Amino acid sequence: MTRAGAAVALAIACAARAGPPPEAPVELTRAAWRGDTALVARLLDAGAPASARTAGGSTLLGVAAQAGQVEVVALLLDRGAPPDARGIDAWTPLMQAAAAGQLEVVRLLLARGARPNLRTPDGYSALDAARAAGRAAVVAALVKAGARDSDRPGRAPVGAPGADLGAPVRPGGGSGR
Repeated sequence: MTRAGAAVALAIACAARAGPPPEAPVELTRAAWRGDTALVARLLDAGAPASARTAGGSTLLGVAAQAGQVEVVALLLDRGAPPDARGIDAWTPLMQAAAAGQLEVVRLLLARGARPNLRTPDGYSALDAARAAGRAAVVAALVKAGARDSDRPGRAPVGAPGADLGAPVRPGGGSGR
């Protein structure tokens, strides 16, 4: 059996299982990260679920989003991957793309229904992720899509000096830059 054949067989076996989303075959995860849209499509056509997760708990959509693979992200969404599925540390694909500075993917996810104001259990949002990583263009796209400031302490409000890069707020106001 070929490597791709084994991956498909595993994906089909996982899809038949009840319970949490199945684990993605390694070949599917690698193809999503590399942007091999044709292989991802073949594996999905053979029965691999678009909502599968990696062995570490990431969603396939999150893997592709973080890697900036716009075509794979679109394909996974077309095949039913939930845009707001939570992966490691409850991060959504939008949070992963925002932190990685993947502006095109951020725009695609927002256009396809990703909610910009979702937060992790500790209150972290896609806007926080973009700011912390210094992704000013992503911050602007998220704000334009309706992202609001979180209540996380030490963050400059949108529009404050340094807010585009997530500068910490100094006592007495202003940014720490």
